[in-house]
Amino acid sequence: MAEYLLGYLVQNGLRPAYLSRGYGRKTRGYLRVDPSEHTSTQVGDEALQVARKFPGLPVVVCENRAVGVQKLLETDRPDCLLLDDAFQHRRIARDLDIVMLDATRPPWNDRLLPAGLLREPESSLKRAHLAVVNKLTQRTHIPRWQHKLKLPSAFGRLEPLRLRSFSSDETLPLDCLDQRMVYAFSGLGNNEVFFNELRRLGAQLYRCYGFRDHHVFSQAEIQRIVRSFRRLAKVKYLRQPPLLIATEKDYIRLRSMPWFDVQFGQFPFYYLEVALQFWEGEAELQAQLAQHLPQLAQGTPVHAQQRSTQL
Repeated sequence: MAEYLLGYLVQNGLRPAYLSRGYGRKTRGYLRVDPSEHTSTQVGDEALQVARKFPGLPVVVCENRAVGVQKLLETDRPDCLLLDDAFQHRRIARDLDIVMLDATRPPWNDRLLPAGLLREPESSLKRAHLAVVNKLTQRTHIPRWQHKLKLPSAFGRLEPLRLRSFSSDETLPLDCLDQRMVYAFSGLGNNEVFFNELRRLGAQLYRCYGFRDHHVFSQAEIQRIVRSFRRLAKVKYLRQPPLLIATEKDYIRLRSMPWFDVQFGQFPFYYLEVALQFWEGEAELQAQLAQHLPQLAQGTPVHAQQRSTQL
């Protein structure tokens, strides 16, 4: 979602900045992310992924969001600020609040922490300007969500695009997964969504390894996966050689490990490249952006009016 918003703003002539706390990083304080210098352990996997895709934009991590915003405004003067994972961050006034919801985990079926996964009660959604429901499996589910949410909403899913190699520029089309044996592994908040997507694409998941979100892989864990993979790769009756497939966030973390290329660069590791595709409500989302960012309506950036979008 952050990548979608940044791409949309850039395409419309604005220069946004991205700020997150850099979850899981081993550093502290304000850091401007440099993909050629930093690793995921220094700045977090998500910020590093964003910085790789938008090399011309300011991408910053800072556990104190107020400090991060102030420094960004002083040094970069962006047109708007995108704060990732900040709906509960109330120290910064926001112009637009977008709440992401996982369609496989409706908030009305969940409980507050620690009994469930909710950080706030469902009633807090009233603070949001817009809800984006992601990971939908069927369009027929949209009316029920609209009835429950009672606020402007957009609906979509992460659409697979292609497979990309960990160690080269090679890409593979999605149809190569049809009936293909696959070792799948991921460290996400909801690993089953990723595994089910591979199954939907026709992959035969021989093994699935699920880890917690932002998991930092050890050499021993990858070695265990590769050891099992090598046994399968020796089977002679396979129509096509098997693959090792992860998510892009896993790729970002593993590429930051100095031992990965040396020990495992020769194995067919790929990640599934995805993009957010809207089924309904994209026009509502863009209208909300235009309403809170006058520069979009005018077509010319106005640096004197920095705005913040809380995602």
